[in-house]
Amino acid sequence: MSNLSVRTRRTLIQLCYLLPALFGIALLIYAAVPHLWFVYNKEAYSTMDLFELQGNAWEFYEQIQAGKIESTSAVVWFEQLLPVVSALFWILPVIYAFFALAITVCSLVAFSYEPTTRIANRTKRILHLICPNRITYLLFPLLPLFSSLLPQLLLWLYQWQGMNIRLYTFFVADWVLVLVFALLNAVAFILLLPLQSESRMDMFRIYKSGAQVKRQGDEKI
Repeated sequence: MSNLSVRTRRTLIQLCYLLPALFGIALLIYAAVPHLWFVYNKEAYSTMDLFELQGNAWEFYEQIQAGKIESTSAVVWFEQLLPVVSALFWILPVIYAFFALAITVCSLVAFSYEPTTRIANRTKRILHLICPNRITYLLFPLLPLFSSLLPQLLLWLYQWQGMNIRLYTFFVADWVLVLVFALLNAVAFILLLPLQSESRMDMFRIYKSGAQVKRQGDEKI
C-alpha cells in the first residue's frame, strides 16, 4: 500500500473508521426485514423480523404472568430469563450505536485538522473515554451478537418445553452477519494500521509537534 497516493490513503483510513456505523446500519436494516420463521408440528408460521420475534416472546411472557400457560420447569425458566434477555436485547445495540456514532464523529473531526493540533488531540481523548484502546475498538462490534442470538435462544426454550419446533431464516442468521461484519471491521483496521501510522491518522495515538515536546515522536495511548 506504500505506493498509494496521500488522498487515497486518507480516504481508506477515514472509511475504515466509518465501518462500525455502516455495519450497524446494515444490521439494523436486516433485523427489521422479515426473514425468520418457525415450523411447529410441520406447520410453518408467518415470517417475522427480529423485533417482531422479540415482541411475540414478550407476549408469551405476559401470558405466563397471567396464568394462561401451564407451569413447567421450562416455563418457569422462560419467565425468569425473558426480562433479562429483553433488556439486553435493547441495551447492547444502543451501546453499540453510541460507540459507532462516537467513533464516526470523533474521526471526522480529528481528521479535519492537522494531527498535532489541540482540537484533534482533544477529540481523540474524548473518544478514549468511550473506547480506550484498539482492543476495545475491535471488540465493540460484537455487542449486537447477543441480540442476534435471540431466535436461537427462544428456539432452545421452546424445545425445552417439549415443543416440536424448528427455526428457519432467509439468506443468513443474524448472528452470522454480526460475526462477519466484526471480522471485516477487524481485518480492515489491522491491515490499515501501517498506513495510519505513516499518515499520522491513528485515532489511538496522540501526536505532538516539536514545539510541544523537546524530543521527536509521539505518545501512544
